[in-house]
Amino acid sequence: MLNHWRSHKEYQSYLLEKILPFFEVDKDNVLQYEKALSKLYILNLDPLLPLLAPYYSITGAPAKNQPELIRSFVLMSELNCQSLTEWLEKLSYNEILCNMIGLSKSEIHQVGSYYDLMNRVWLQNPDLEYQFNHSLHNFKRKPSKKLGKNKKQPPRHPGIIQKFVDLALEGKTFESRPELLMQQIFAKIGVDPAAKEGLYGDTQKLAVSGDGTCINSGGSSYGIKECDCKKNGNYKCDCKRRFSDADARWGWDSHHEQWYYGFTEYILSVYKAYLKLFMST
Repeated sequence: MLNHWRSHKEYQSYLLEKILPFFEVDKDNVLQYEKALSKLYILNLDPLLPLLAPYYSITGAPAKNQPELIRSFVLMSELNCQSLTEWLEKLSYNEILCNMIGLSKSEIHQVGSYYDLMNRVWLQNPDLEYQFNHSLHNFKRKPSKKLGKNKKQPPRHPGIIQKFVDLALEGKTFESRPELLMQQIFAKIGVDPAAKEGLYGDTQKLAVSGDGTCINSGGSSYGIKECDCKKNGNYKCDCKRRFSDADARWGWDSHHEQWYYGFTEYILSVYKAYLKLFMST
């Protein structure tokens, strides 16, 4: 269950109370976080309470300081920290960052709390996800033939975008996708407030375009062999293997004219004067 959810107004009061003494003693040390401070000060997490509450049990030990935990992820991203271990170490000796989250150093969450929140907002069945990631998958070698300058890789599923468009025009939605809750969170605290402030102009007359981009995976394309081919002298077999990133595939990056191992992300861009908002689909 959820414990007390500190309101946005309460957080703003806390932030001013804690940061002002640091500002008076060491102004430059605080000003290095000026952009992040401004973002957190106006980032209202109150709309997330009714959205997230159904994903917590009504019994058991209450989850403490969840808006502060979300704010910690936001600040971690703002400061370009990619490792939870490094982030927690940074928080352990930087009281200003802790206060920006809304907590004292003694109240900072442990790494398990971060993973718990990630598991809640990623709506994938953990048992099925574990089974998929630890099962054997076909091995695909890096293609040797280059496609040429500015030449796109042929689509694996021709017409798939049009099929999604047709379904959307019919009013159908895709409620089973694991990223659904994350997109709803982004809409509640990012898109909706910006629309209410008029940053998009007339939301009924938005100019929308889409394009794809290449995302490299951190996983190895070789995988881990579990066959006996190596013992029999065959070092280049194509047997099924386990992969740390089982969803990654080889793709052609036409901009850099090279093959990459990872994903293709399709991005919708909403254009207005002085505005460019990226929303991943």
